[in-house]
Amino acid sequence: MTLVYIHESMNPYVVSVLFVHNKDGTWMIYVDRCAINNIILKYRHSIPRLGDMLDKLHGSYIFFKWI
Repeated sequence: MTLVYIHESMNPYVVSVLFVHNKDGTWMIYVDRCAINNIILKYRHSIPRLGDMLDKLHGSYIFFKWI
């Protein structure tokens, strides 16, 4: 038996997630995409994926930050 602790999130960008038990014994995850779309449409840019950002940095060796 797995114990799951659920608590209220104070994050302003909360997305509802639902775990559903399938007939074959596996679990499937459902995500409320309406909340995600509201965030994306507000800023007009999609949320970048970590893999894409790392691909852009491949081969780079100098990093700096503007102050």
